[in-house]
Amino acid sequence: MGASTHILTEDEALSLPVDRLEEIVNGEIRKMPLPERGHFRLIAILTRLLMKQLPEDHFEVVTTAYGLGIRREPLAVRVPDLTVFDVADLLTDYDQSGKRGYVWLAPKLVVECLSPSNRKGSVHQLLADYESAAAKEVWMVDPRHRVVERYLLREGLMELADTLKEGELQATSVPSVIDVSRLWQAFDTGR
Repeated sequence: MGASTHILTEDEALSLPVDRLEEIVNGEIRKMPLPERGHFRLIAILTRLLMKQLPEDHFEVVTTAYGLGIRREPLAVRVPDLTVFDVADLLTDYDQSGKRGYVWLAPKLVVECLSPSNRKGSVHQLLADYESAAAKEVWMVDPRHRVVERYLLREGLMELADTLKEGELQATSVPSVIDVSRLWQAFDTGR
């Protein structure tokens, strides 16, 4: 007889001790290893570059570990490396949530920095989850292979819009342009 796995409900998940290195995928807790230094430096530098370009009264750039609600049945909650929300939508969600629980709001932009340990599991599943969350745009940054894949939500489906190794990464969902070489520099040198 095989072992059975308990599928968490949202209430059960919210009652668990806080662990910033967990995601819930299809009702099951997935522990993630810590990101490597290059990973967190790349995200830190990208955050700084985005914050310089995005008006803070319209956009919120979030890198704090939080739970982005994907779906309630079976429960799926992701912890993106970086997320950009519309400020008004985020404040409304905050007020309606009673200031607790997961964020059930479609992000304007989600950025994931891929790692050799594949810490978040299948990229296909990750993209499917962000599609379910109705994220407008997703950047999959792979610093080891020096490539950024930019996906856009079109008619409810996440589609690959372009792949860049160099040049300017121009967002569609928010007014920003990022020099891809800055991402590789941040990963390699921490600056």
